[in-house]
Amino acid sequence: MLSEGSIYLDSAATLPVDEGVLEEMLPYMRHAYGNPSSVHSPGRQARHAVEEARNRVADVLNCEPSEIIFTGNGTEANNLALSVTRTGAFGKRLITGSTEHEAILRPAEQLADMGIDVTFLAPEPGGSIAADTVQKAIGSEAATVSIMAVNNVTGAANNIGEISKIVHAAGGCIHTDAIQAGPYYDLAELVRSVDLLSLSAHKIRGPKGVGLLFCRGGIQLEPVLRGGKQERSRRSGTENVPGIIGFARALELARQQQHDAAEHVRNMRHLLESEILRQIDVATIVVTPRETEGSAPHILSIIFLNTDGIGLDGEMLVLGMDLAGVYVSTGSACSSGAVEPSHIYESLKFPPERARGAIRFSLNADISENTVLVAAKRVSEVVNRVGGNHR
Repeated sequence: MLSEGSIYLDSAATLPVDEGVLEEMLPYMRHAYGNPSSVHSPGRQARHAVEEARNRVADVLNCEPSEIIFTGNGTEANNLALSVTRTGAFGKRLITGSTEHEAILRPAEQLADMGIDVTFLAPEPGGSIAADTVQKAIGSEAATVSIMAVNNVTGAANNIGEISKIVHAAGGCIHTDAIQAGPYYDLAELVRSVDLLSLSAHKIRGPKGVGLLFCRGGIQLEPVLRGGKQERSRRSGTENVPGIIGFARALELARQQQHDAAEHVRNMRHLLESEILRQIDVATIVVTPRETEGSAPHILSIIFLNTDGIGLDGEMLVLGMDLAGVYVSTGSACSSGAVEPSHIYESLKFPPERARGAIRFSLNADISENTVLVAAKRVSEVVNRVGGNHR
């Protein structure tokens, strides 16, 4: 539980489960607990619930229910998406960004070890991948391309619509990791542009432990998990029935609130940035692009520097803010265990001694103006204290 008066600014890592989502899940955790692969009545009841949830998800994404594959998380969905390269249907090439999540980079490296020709594209200054960069890499030869919709560390947004046109013109296949786009973007519009799309429930106030992959009809995948025929033989393992039901409801709620939430959160992010910069006594580099089209509403990445241009100690900043009741991160929570700069700053050409001062603030739609002002004051006090110790 969060302590009283504390402020959670790590919403890109996870969010609490919405009460309405939890309410729909509970019956399938307590009473209707049948295995959806069983043929008896409780099993058929669970199967019906899963398929009904699949229909609801398909309605949100404006696709066919058969194009939805439920997974255990977003990482699994990303790994499953990249398996398309092993089929050879779009050649034996994979093109992706060097600023992608580890759930894309690590499988890509494994594919390279298996003989797939893998290209890692360099980003623009804020972390986005330019459509022209994709065009130069793909040329006129088919390839699988995986470019995230929103960067999970800097908040940079990619023009997936434009990139998809380039990929399809070359006869290729495009995947997007839309996990950070979930709460604030029109997911149906993204789905219209791509062949494969990954989502994770806990980023949109759904439960942890469930993700999905949209896979356009006709696209063949190589299963990552084997041992059963669930999800039309594309993903083995007993379905997480309550999690899937919660995911469907969370997506519906996100769609309803998307426009107003995006506008409010972007305004609060700008306020947080301006108040921190006004109150601190140290130099900074704001990595997140400020323009609306270039960034997601909820992520703000700032590098705090001492007078020598060296990054302040990120671990001291995170722990200091924790003691002050403000919860932030240095980057992806999936790299937790060690407080160290994300690989994304290296891709952006920040030397390690600068990147160590990077902090990611990420907001959610519940945050108020007063909370942002309190958070900015606490953050600034910690930064000034740590900066004063390193002059």
